[in-house]
Amino acid sequence: MFGCSSPKPFGETFFEEIEMKQTVIDVLRNSHTQRVNFIYTAVGGAKWKIYANDFVTVALNIEQGNMDVVEGGVPAGTAKYTIRDDRNSKADTFYIGRNNSTQNIFHSVLVHESVHAIYDVKGIVMPWLDNEAIAYIAQGFYLLNAGRDGDLAEQAFYGYQVAQYYYTNERSDRESTLRQSLLNDPLYKKYIKKNFVGDGIEPPQNQPKAEKNERIHIVKPGDWLSKIAVTYYGDAMKYKVIHQANLQVIGPNPDIIKPGQRLVIP
Repeated sequence: MFGCSSPKPFGETFFEEIEMKQTVIDVLRNSHTQRVNFIYTAVGGAKWKIYANDFVTVALNIEQGNMDVVEGGVPAGTAKYTIRDDRNSKADTFYIGRNNSTQNIFHSVLVHESVHAIYDVKGIVMPWLDNEAIAYIAQGFYLLNAGRDGDLAEQAFYGYQVAQYYYTNERSDRESTLRQSLLNDPLYKKYIKKNFVGDGIEPPQNQPKAEKNERIHIVKPGDWLSKIAVTYYGDAMKYKVIHQANLQVIGPNPDIIKPGQRLVIP
């Protein structure tokens, strides 16, 4: 474990991980995170949404044991969310390094990693470039809400700038700068041009309710979009409406939907 010359007693490690788990849950539910709500437009025109309720869903998944939180496994001041098992890490797990930064910046890193968890929960397939850019912008919004209390690394600073200028014409230029920085950084070279592939997680009980006047359909085995369209609209061709409204959940191929996905029916 980083920063330790000898292994810690089991009990001490156990209680530290419980404390870190609660920290992540508290950050995802706090008032600063619950004001993170925006729509990101990719280079190709696809729109990806982040809602405040998405963070609550991740917190519920942690509370109910669908996701895990482990202290260590990454450098101090950093965090990592893993989608799948590999030889060094477990699936659906937040690895949190020791906090060596100010509180708000450390908490913003947790918000960043929770964006990856959000798209994993939804089983999203999307470019890693957009996934990382959205995570940095969410981190920036958190710091705008909570207060920036220290210096930021390059991409985190660009994400903060995007958040600052989100409702002005300068937003798109700063998004382009953020994307280019990700493409140029050796840290992201291995995967940044590939696709992020979320594999879905069992929906938690008591997940956030739909927005007012929204209809929600939970995909069941044997469902397909045209069948769902007939159920709600009496017209199979209305599948296009459902697909467009749920593009970030379904992905670009309307023929591929998965049991447990939560679809908004406009």
